[in-house]
Amino acid sequence: MDRSSFFNNLQELFEAQLEIQANHLKQQLAAKDAEIAQLQQQVVTKDATIAKLQDQLSSSEHNMQHFRNQLKQSARGNDNLRTDLQTYILALGKAKDDISSTKGELVSLQRSLDLKANLLATTEKQLSEAEDKLKIAQRRIDSLEKTMMWQGLIDYSNREPFTIFEDESHEHTAVDQSPFMKNRFKRFQFYTTFDTIVEQPADEENASIEESFEAIDTKVVMAAINIKCTTSTPRKREASTMLSPQHKQSAKKKRHFTPLFAFAVY
Repeated sequence: MDRSSFFNNLQELFEAQLEIQANHLKQQLAAKDAEIAQLQQQVVTKDATIAKLQDQLSSSEHNMQHFRNQLKQSARGNDNLRTDLQTYILALGKAKDDISSTKGELVSLQRSLDLKANLLATTEKQLSEAEDKLKIAQRRIDSLEKTMMWQGLIDYSNREPFTIFEDESHEHTAVDQSPFMKNRFKRFQFYTTFDTIVEQPADEENASIEESFEAIDTKVVMAAINIKCTTSTPRKREASTMLSPQHKQSAKKKRHFTPLFAFAVY
């Protein structure tokens, strides 16, 4: 399997896994929406029930007032009217209890609705994070692919090392080694990361690739690259001998970055 096929398969694997997670979260969102719709329908039903009970209460109060007026008009009263009045009073108390119970149920339904809304917001956040992870994985795969292309497309067996020179204006220029440039400029080794070219001291010959994975998601990198190599190559040792102690010290002072995935471009 060549490198292009390897990265394509790896990319398809990441996209498939994240797409499965996204579909699962979307299904959960649909289920939560259905539950919220059902709860909203129950709230509407309870509101209608409360309105009906309030109408009954108003009617009961009107009837009670009517019987009170009749009771005042009759000094002796009427046993039947008293019985009816007591019945309506009991019905009024029961209606009040039903209203209180229904209000309690409405509060409970409102709390449940708030909980479902919070769960819906959490699920949407998880979906957004899954999409962000997919984008990050895509960028990392693109960076790894770019780095591996650099390793595969440049043939170092039949050419002089690729070097960085510093002229008198302290501007760095990447050029091939030649007698003219060799005599005019100071020679530096350099390493490359995914997007950054950095200078590296010549005496660090045993820094391995595995020690440079500190700031990268190890799962992604180790799945993409299952190799172990060191920068201690014959060409690097040969290049190290060409630097004077002053140049080595200068290279140490000019080091500004810790490479994430470094290799000697020789």
